[in-house]
Amino acid sequence: DHGNVELASSMPPKNDPPAEAVASRREWQILEPSIQNCQYITNDEKKEIVLGDGTELAFLSQLLFVNKPSGWSTLPTKQQLDNPACPTYPCLSDSVIEWLKTDPKGKERLLQAQLDEQHWWNNHVLETEPRNSMQRRELKKKIRKQDKQMEKMATFEPRPAHRLDIDTSGIVCIALTPTALRNANMLFEKKSRSGVEKELDMDEVCVEKRYAALVEGSVDKDSSAGVISHAIGKVWSDDHNEWACDLHDDASFAFIRHNGSSDTTTFVPDSLRDATTLYKAVDWGTVQTNGHSKSVTRVELTPVTGRGHQLRLHMASMRHPIVGDYMHGDKGTINKEEQLCLHASQLSMDSFCFASNDGENASLQRCRIVIESTPPF
Repeated sequence: DHGNVELASSMPPKNDPPAEAVASRREWQILEPSIQNCQYITNDEKKEIVLGDGTELAFLSQLLFVNKPSGWSTLPTKQQLDNPACPTYPCLSDSVIEWLKTDPKGKERLLQAQLDEQHWWNNHVLETEPRNSMQRRELKKKIRKQDKQMEKMATFEPRPAHRLDIDTSGIVCIALTPTALRNANMLFEKKSRSGVEKELDMDEVCVEKRYAALVEGSVDKDSSAGVISHAIGKVWSDDHNEWACDLHDDASFAFIRHNGSSDTTTFVPDSLRDATTLYKAVDWGTVQTNGHSKSVTRVELTPVTGRGHQLRLHMASMRHPIVGDYMHGDKGTINKEEQLCLHASQLSMDSFCFASNDGENASLQRCRIVIESTPPF
């Protein structure tokens, strides 16, 4: 459910042009989440959160979900940071910040996020009565943290809580306040739930990401769903490191690309990390390329871990590289308008929200939200 979709400018407006003119230049979209489940936070649970014994989550109003186009960097590239005038990829975070600072709807969105943060501190954190000396010390820490967070908010610039590769399109979560960024970062660093169809458990705080991909070849319908578990690490190739997966699960062979040979069988020391991907084929078809018909399969991918190039490497290791993946697939076999056919299509996560705007009487809820985005391929 995309909800209300607004387009956001990739170019900073000059002299505040009409909103219609700005909208015509926008290339990324705002995606509104749907709320699947809510649970009221009791006063005791709230005290645990405030006093450091419970899980802190970002507030829904302090998160912005956007659809990143393929070919955009999530954050400024190293070349941009070294030389801002250097021509490079359009940058999503820069464009979103510009929208939040200049567009009336963006300004309103950012202001509401800041007000909700102040409301949380003033009416929930600082009103909590500690029950022992340890909790009194913890509350004092919270008060000092509030002062620091309020100072940070004055100069804070919204920032993505995670990244997508430049060639990958889809959902990106952007934190609008420093507290939201800290809490969202911690949530994204946790592993995803371990099952594609696992029943929702409100006691389990987590993030689950799903991707849509178009892969080369016809995935066998008898094994159309399964688990890929090959560790991923780095190998030294020519003058740089490349991501590779441990195809034989014994660190003896570093798989880099389909129908190619690894230049080395040695992984960079201590670079191998466990990596697990769940896959499910959902549709089979063909595409025309260079006058020939070639088989493709549409798949859903759920990364249980988050390693570099994990989805690309795992699908290529099955002999079904993602269409447009010229790093780990067959170079030039299928040209889908030179676009990597990998899209972050669904994101589900937990957040806090207020059940009402009734000032001090607003009830705190924990909700599971789902954001969806349609693949462009």
